[in-house]
Formats: sequence, structure tokens, C-alpha cells
Amino acid sequence: MFNDGVDLESADMDTGADSAKEDGLSIMRMAGLGAGVFPQYLGDGDMANYAMANTMELPLTKQWNAFQHILQNMYSDIFGIVLEHVSPRRNRVKRHVDIYLPELIRKELAKVVDALSKLYSVTPGIAESEEMLRHVLSLFDIDNTQLVIDEIKKARSEMEQQPGQAQPETEPPVTDPNATTGGVPDE
Repeated sequence: MFNDGVDLESADMDTGADSAKEDGLSIMRMAGLGAGVFPQYLGDGDMANYAMANTMELPLTKQWNAFQHILQNMYSDIFGIVLEHVSPRRNRVKRHVDIYLPELIRKELAKVVDALSKLYSVTPGIAESEEMLRHVLSLFDIDNTQLVIDEIKKARSEMEQQPGQAQPETEPPVTDPNATTGGVPDE
């Protein structure tokens, strides 16, 4: 039906989705950068590539480690004040509370083990060092390293006291050359 008294115009079908997408990306980038998170970590595929991820990883971790250190000090002070105020007046002492937060980036333990085996091949006596053992155990997030070190010492002394037992090899075992070919010799 048409009426000469009414002007009909087609509705504008432009939803503005292109503008909304750009607005959303801008908001996401501003919020992320305010928190120290670069856009490629927020799922912005336009800016994500391997080179940028490697370049931006160090500043990000340094900033977040600094923030984590601030949190550790803040909570340590708060808990110290609370403990100071709940203790009896005559025994009131400034207390220090240690706060341990998890690491932001996990170590690549396969690379650590590879580096340690190379170090051991160059300096075999380093494996006997209690300090080195304590450091290696802490890399594997073992809390009570002294307990593990004591168990290792106990096992070593038991091995030394048993004269008929074979001593552990200091050289790495010789590998089977056919192992990489599935047991079939190369021709």
C-alpha cells in the first residue's frame, strides 16, 4: 500500500559493528597497558607474533615481579602489625612475617637438567656440593631441601658401608646405536 501523504524511507541497516570492534580493541588495549599487559597477551591477533611476544615478555615480567614484591612487603607489614597488637603488652615486639608468593614464570626444567648434566660432565665433583644440591632442589620447588639432603647423605653412607655392592657409575651408560632406528641396524 502506498500513500502519497507519507514519505517512506528504507531503514539504515548499518549496525556500526566495524566501529564497535575498533572501540572494543581500543578499550582492551588501554586497560591492558594500564595493567602492564601487552595486547598480544589479551588475544589481539593483529599484534601477535613471535618476535613481539619475546620482546615484550621481559618488561612484563619485571613489572609484575616488582608489583608482586610490593604486595609481599605490604602483607608482611600488615600481618606484622596485627601480630604486634594481639601479643600481650609486656611482650610486644615488632614482628616480621615472611610472605612467599609463587613465581610468575615457571622454569623450563628440561633445560635446567640439561645444563646441570653438562656442568657435571665438566666438573664431576660439583654433584657432591651440598650448596649446589640445595640450589638444584629449590629449582624443583622442594620446600624442605635439608630433609632431602639428609636422606641423600644417609643413602650415600649406606652405599659406602656395604662393601659387596656395586658403586654407581660415574660415566654415563653407553647407548645402543640401534636404539634410534627401532632395533634395525642401518645399512
